[in-house]
Formats: sequence, structure tokens, C-alpha cells
Amino acid sequence: MQFTVKKVIAAVANEQLPFIDVQIESENTSDEVVSFRPSLAQLATSTGVQIDEPSLLESDELIDEYVGKVNDSGSIIYVFDNEEDIKDLDSIRLRISAPFSEDIKALGDKLDLKINLEH
Repeated sequence: MQFTVKKVIAAVANEQLPFIDVQIESENTSDEVVSFRPSLAQLATSTGVQIDEPSLLESDELIDEYVGKVNDSGSIIYVFDNEEDIKDLDSIRLRISAPFSEDIKALGDKLDLKINLEH
């Protein structure tokens, strides 16, 4: 599997809904069936806020099971309670479970990515 974070946007929608949009691409580089779930990634911010699950309503529907050499892309959206939670962010940290095979064997390590943000 290849996984890339293309862009991270921290913003406030309609002046009341603070969110982080993590735009990703993932690709199964093998002919095997691989399960990989970036849509369930945990997010932690440099401001000390952790969200264990993204908003399924706001996020794009992403593939969970990659049948052979396929790719997918989309947005994973994390909604916050307060605008202060995303103000002055320096970085985010994403944790994603390792991809696994049809017989539920790990195909690598859990991803633990720190992404520095530009102001």
C-alpha cells in the first residue's frame, strides 16, 4: 500500500463549524486483496486536541477493501467543538492501523504521521 497526505485544511464552515480536512490518496500496489482504512484514522493536534474518529457524514466515502491494483482519494473530515481547537495549529498527527490481508495478517506497520502545517 502507498498512502499520501495531499493537503490539510483547517477552517471554519459557516462561521460556526471548525474542522480539519485531510485530503489523501491511497493505492494498493499489489495484486492481492488488501484491507486498509484511512477513513478511521485518529487525529491529534499540536493544540492538544484528539479526535478518535472522523465525521463519517462530512468525509468522503473511501474504499476499505482494495481488490488488486486500485487507488482511491478523498477527504477525511474532523469536526471540532471550538474554533480555538484549530487556531494556531503547527501540526497534526494521524494514526492509521496497518493494512492487512484477507487472512487478517498485518502487511506492514501502523502509520503514525506528523504533518507540519504552514501558516
